[in-house]
Amino acid sequence: MFARLRQPGGVLGGLSLAAALFLGVLGVLGVVSLLIAAAAGSEFWSDERDDQLVSAVLFAVIAAGAVPLQTSWQAGCEGMIGV
Repeated sequence: MFARLRQPGGVLGGLSLAAALFLGVLGVLGVVSLLIAAAAGSEFWSDERDDQLVSAVLFAVIAAGAVPLQTSWQAGCEGMIGV
């Protein structure tokens, strides 16, 4: 059963691609919207600018999780923060 999922063009590859695209889009949209809200002084996410900037950093971590792992230090960092 698992051999069928691991084949090129299998279900597991499609799900991995869909998850990576979703995380990338969600992360980028979150970063952009929170940076715009912080710059404009909007209370879109929170009423404090510090909370908006911390949230933007966390959305950037989500976007970084969508990027394929290139080095061992990237894998270690993402593993430590749970991405």
